[in-house]
This record gives sequence, structure tokens and C-alpha cells, in this order.
Amino acid sequence: MMRIVLTGLYLILLTMIATIHLLHKLETDTGGIISRYAPLLLVTVITFGICGYIFHKAIFKPPFWEALLGLLSMLSMTCIGTLVYFTWANISLLSATGVWASVILFLLFPAKIILYLYLYRSPAIWRVHS
Repeated sequence: MMRIVLTGLYLILLTMIATIHLLHKLETDTGGIISRYAPLLLVTVITFGICGYIFHKAIFKPPFWEALLGLLSMLSMTCIGTLVYFTWANISLLSATGVWASVILFLLFPAKIILYLYLYRSPAIWRVHS
């Protein structure tokens, strides 16, 4: 029960951050359609995966989750690269980009772990689905 509550709070936090990002982009009229809506779409897909793991239900096919896990890993590596570059170039990690890279890296870590467990450590879910 506690796991479901904590997971729900985590998903609410992700959704709130993505929604705030969208509202900021709409208010300032910056960025294109990808910049505005991609974070919210990504959080929605992550929510489906986490709910599939929590409720032991197969949602989409395993190659979809493999691709998403790869995308999240590339996003994390980009954030790490940004932070390393900022450190190397003596740019403050407290700049807006540095803070966002840190927040993204920190917030995506639990999602990557849960999606990994969903995809690779829950074979019974996928046997029924195949």
C-alpha cells in the first residue's frame, strides 16, 4: 500500500513539473511544439509504464519500453554531459540550465529503475502478453 502511495506522489510530482514547464512555455510564447509538449507526453508514457509495473499489467509491447528506457538513458547522459561541461568551463551549476539538468537527472532516476524492473524483472507480465 505504501509503495502505491509513494509512487503516486512521485507521478504527481513529475506531472506537476511537466505542466509548469508547459505553462511557462505557453506564457512566454517560447519554444516549438516539441519543446512545449514533449515533457508532458514523456511523463504520461512513464506513468503508463509505472502503472503497468505496479498493477502487473502489460501495456504496449516490450520493444516500446526498451526504446523508452534507451531514450531516458540518453537524456540522462545528456544531463550528465551538460553538468560535466559546466564544471569544466567554470560555468555555475546554479545557472538555469545547470539546475534543470540536475533536476531532470534526479527525477528520472526512479522512473528508469521502475521501468527496468517492469521490462526485465517481470517476465510473467510479458509471457501473457506475447
